[in-house]
Amino acid sequence: MEGAGRARFASLGGNENNITGGAPNTLKIIGNLATMYRSQGNLEAAENLEKQALETRKRILEEEHPNTLGSMRNLVLIYSSQGKWETAEKLEIQVLETRKRVLGERHRDTLISMGDLTFTIVAKDDTTRRQSRHYIQWSYAKKSSAQNTLPRWTA
Repeated sequence: MEGAGRARFASLGGNENNITGGAPNTLKIIGNLATMYRSQGNLEAAENLEKQALETRKRILEEEHPNTLGSMRNLVLIYSSQGKWETAEKLEIQVLETRKRVLGERHRDTLISMGDLTFTIVAKDDTTRRQSRHYIQWSYAKKSSAQNTLPRWTA
């Protein structure tokens, strides 16, 4: 956290609770609710809530703060659950690069981000392979059924 962001955070008592008008743990509660929605399969509501928490944290705490990075990671999990692999991968790379720079390559959270990114890439590739395989099977089945329905001409 640098400059004005650090000063703003300090002026709020260094506490996220002060950011949201004094309501205790409001951003944490919003994040927990988003996690609950994700676990229930209500991915749109989860995404909206987590984006709200993330934007507030970015504005007040800045992007390098651990809580902001935690919100970004939670949003990655939601994107992954939605099958938005490209979006999840881009955001996960951003989280990983920031953690490497701020925490170092051997920090626990950085290593967790490396594992998360690996999972995202493998899942994305697996989804792509399954979609390709499904398309090939569909094309073959369509071609086979078309051949079976055409009249046979004999000489």
